Amino acid sequence: MGAHHHRSQGQRFELRQADTGDFARMSQLEWIETNGVGGWASSTVAGVNTRRYHGLLVTASTPPTGRVVLLSKLHETLVVDGQRWDLGTTQYPGALHPQGHRYLCRFSRRLFPRFRYHAGGVRLTRTVVGTHGENTTLMDYRVSSPKKTTILELRPFVSGRDFHSLRQAGEVPPMSFHEASALFRSGPWEREQVLWISIPGARFEAAPDWHHNVEYLRELDRGLDFREDLWTPGIFSLDVSDGHRVRIVVSARKPERRAEALLGDEIRRRRALLRNLPTRDRITVPLIWPPISSSCAAGPAAASSPDTTGSRIGVGTP
Repeated sequence: MGAHHHRSQGQRFELRQADTGDFARMSQLEWIETNGVGGWASSTVAGVNTRRYHGLLVTASTPPTGRVVLLSKLHETLVVDGQRWDLGTTQYPGALHPQGHRYLCRFSRRLFPRFRYHAGGVRLTRTVVGTHGENTTLMDYRVSSPKKTTILELRPFVSGRDFHSLRQAGEVPPMSFHEASALFRSGPWEREQVLWISIPGARFEAAPDWHHNVEYLRELDRGLDFREDLWTPGIFSLDVSDGHRVRIVVSARKPERRAEALLGDEIRRRRALLRNLPTRDRITVPLIWPPISSSCAAGPAAASSPDTTGSRIGVGTP
């Protein structure tokens, strides 16, 4: 795999391509983004959820208790010149499918967790942002696809259950997508929580289905039940051939502000916190160091053929 490139100082954490090819290790490294009201987004660097508490939107319906894993994950697929590259990763009994971790070539944790993928000659960077003061997660995608026809597909997987329990297939609440406002709604789920997804410019293809027996292996290690069924409403798709930037808001309430405003406010808030640190030492100073730029080179994690098989890092904000 070559030499490892690993940097870890305070919250300034970075993994390069030689590290990200090690699935066993990447599935044990966890990240979390908290929102200040008892909720969070959390998973592993590999992108596979290994705990019942992992989720892209875990809400606190009665802060700080009453937590609900509303949205488990959002699987990305790049369709490049007609060929599909699945970037998601899910554990099923005896199988890991898809295996999107193979295309992860860089992970960093500074202000926010950031993942960089390289597949089919296209680079995709995903940044996950927990917005302070509300049960909302922001996803910021940057896509570089020189001279290639590229479609980004996004498939939500919904849990909609108490964070201590696991979901089994059954009746699901109503869903709707309003193309004019680019708003998706599903619910109410557990504790009357409603899932909202704002995804400007997307087309939605309804294909509701259950994915059965998703496994969380850290729960197995704990001797607890570890399999659940996840519901998916369908697929959102966007043309990103021109190097499009896509920002998605996932929330437990109807989004009233644009993603750009939410992201700008959160960046300013966190930078202000770091500027005003009361103590400057080897733990806190690395938090305000500027990021190091780096590109994804072709290699094991940036495979050259499309898919045919169909310890915590950092902390959140106060």
